[in-house]
Amino acid sequence: MAIHAQLIPLAQILEGAEYTAIWRPDWPVDIPPDAFTLKAGEALRSVVTGEGFFLEYSIGTVGLTERFPFMLNGKMAQVSLVYAENSEIMELVITFLPGEEPWRLEVLEHRDSYPYIVRGSSGGVWYFIYFHRTANEILETWYDVDGNFLGAYRYYLTLIDQDRRIRIVQDLANPGMETELFFDSRGFVTEIRGPDGFFRALYFREELPRFWERRPVTGGTETDAGNFILQWGANDHLVRVTGGNGGRPEEYHSIDFRYEYDLDFIGNWVERREIRMVRVFDLLVPETGTTFSRFVEYK
Repeated sequence: MAIHAQLIPLAQILEGAEYTAIWRPDWPVDIPPDAFTLKAGEALRSVVTGEGFFLEYSIGTVGLTERFPFMLNGKMAQVSLVYAENSEIMELVITFLPGEEPWRLEVLEHRDSYPYIVRGSSGGVWYFIYFHRTANEILETWYDVDGNFLGAYRYYLTLIDQDRRIRIVQDLANPGMETELFFDSRGFVTEIRGPDGFFRALYFREELPRFWERRPVTGGTETDAGNFILQWGANDHLVRVTGGNGGRPEEYHSIDFRYEYDLDFIGNWVERREIRMVRVFDLLVPETGTTFSRFVEYK
């Protein structure tokens, strides 16, 4: 008997390919919120590497997103897309951590330029996904190759600056597994509530978060849960992150991470060195943290 993989809310990936704001409050703490933010120039491709991750964002020559990172089912995924000449999505590859089976999906039919029938596989098992989209909602249903119903997602849409964005995600096969998203007037996600936890951010300027609250369902260490303050320098480079309480309100465990940079010829960072201030005998002692590297290919 075939073992089915955990289903994925595919309509969220389709929406993610359409909008350029990448970071959301449910991102892991150890991946920089400005990983793909440039202070000057325009990028065709950006690649960010750090401790245990490799993420890429790229756009094609006609301005369509071809690769981007996205949080899916509580895990960071790397998404790759292939388009037809009329700019409709034809193929998707969704890759999670090394060792996990990727999803490979092919759009078999479109209606009004939106996918209607999708065939996908993961771990050698095949699936068929059907979409029905109206002005206010999307219904996404999953079946196996024998036509047996496996699950469904319903997405309620809201109007954000002339765009229809996903506001609520309901997992119809698992009642109560509902995710709700909140946006500001610019379309940035300010709050996410769902089975993966509670995440909230207040933005400093553009898409740069200033205050960040994370209450993930899993984890709960001092570096991935709690309230965080992010400080940005005059050139909008992240200079310090403080806060965190490990999800244990009765005992405060602060973190204090500071950053140094190497910049390229137009002022965008290409290497960021993390310095962790650790409390020893009531003194803050620096120790080496993660080094992030970024390669940018400009237009």
